[in-house]
Amino acid sequence: MRVVRAATRRTPFRPYPAYRGELPARVRVTHTTTLGTFSRFPASRESGPFGVSSAKEHLFVWSVGGGEGNSIGTLHAANHLTGTLARSQTKEGFMPIAINDVRISSASSGDISRRSLFRGLTGVGLAAGLGGALRFAPAAAQESTPMASLPPAHRVQVGQIEVLVLEDAVFPAPPALFALNAPAAELNAELAEQGLAPDATIDVSVHPLLVETDEQRVLLDTGIGAGGNLLNALAAEGITPGDIDVVLITHLHLDHIGGAVDANGAPVFPNARYLINGTERAFWAAGPELSELAVPAEQNDQSRQGALDVLAALEGVLEEIAPGDEIAPGVTAIDAKGHTPGHVAVEINSDGESMLHLVDAVHVPFLQLDHPDWFMLADNWPAWAVTNRKLLLDRAADENLLVATYHFPFPGIGRVSKDEVGWTWTDEG
Repeated sequence: MRVVRAATRRTPFRPYPAYRGELPARVRVTHTTTLGTFSRFPASRESGPFGVSSAKEHLFVWSVGGGEGNSIGTLHAANHLTGTLARSQTKEGFMPIAINDVRISSASSGDISRRSLFRGLTGVGLAAGLGGALRFAPAAAQESTPMASLPPAHRVQVGQIEVLVLEDAVFPAPPALFALNAPAAELNAELAEQGLAPDATIDVSVHPLLVETDEQRVLLDTGIGAGGNLLNALAAEGITPGDIDVVLITHLHLDHIGGAVDANGAPVFPNARYLINGTERAFWAAGPELSELAVPAEQNDQSRQGALDVLAALEGVLEEIAPGDEIAPGVTAIDAKGHTPGHVAVEINSDGESMLHLVDAVHVPFLQLDHPDWFMLADNWPAWAVTNRKLLLDRAADENLLVATYHFPFPGIGRVSKDEVGWTWTDEG
């Protein structure tokens, strides 16, 4: 472990990430999700080192588990691997993933509209959910709960470190947003068990954490920005933006970076060191197409541009870190890739006590704790999102760690214990 004081390195983004080693034995889920065919690729194509064949139709597929027979493959950054890969064609150092040679019928035009697919996923419309829960749409702040009704900061002690949970916003969202690969009948059954109708929405909270050590105030993410409550919540605690020493951007989704810079493009926290995983910075700085997401192009454009705008505004201020770096005494970034390629969780340790902040490894307790293999619409690498969620939650259960979250109902502090399938959440807020 190393303490980060200054970062000068700039990490290039590798489109084929070098995953090391096999998946843990306990990760044995196998599924294939098809989201559509897209005609922008030629009928047959060699993809990097993989030698993709029989790729007449290119599907978005994700699969986790052991290979069947001689058919294995590898996910790459965009997750649109198709066809069948021979075992001998995989590249050493890449994580093996089972690939099924799946075909679906094309629409009459030979293509399936991303917009019609996006809208058809749920009767209440996932576009509205994305605009609210993830702030991919500018109107998100207008849909949030009024600031006057938001709760005050919630304080948690971890040894000598104090953690404040700061409620920034609450948005309504359709549950299907967080269970993209869930069979409709199973999702509806889970909703019914929660007393929810199939077309119900759920409230999704947004609450950054402020970590106060003896030496520094560390803000973990900055909320939605305009329309959010973060600065008010800090002010209520007697804290000004100039009092923040470190801002960690766990990933570059707009509900985490919206409050990083002001309307003039200046850093909101003028005295803070801004930190980000170098892999995350490189991914978004490259202007990713985001075609792996079943989201309309204009929504992806807003997400991409928002990330690029923040990166540009913080140029010269933003420092790169890597998983395992201690960003402040007792505060360490943890690898949690999947939701985005450089997404990090955070571990807090002091005087023998520990807290694990899961950030966006989880979003909705009754969906992703009860159904560990369900992933959400905005997961860039669903296989890794599922895998790292399991690893983090298993560790939290095995070590009885205090757990913090970003999107669970406020304050989102508790502990998890293992069930036969998934985990049970015990709220300690």
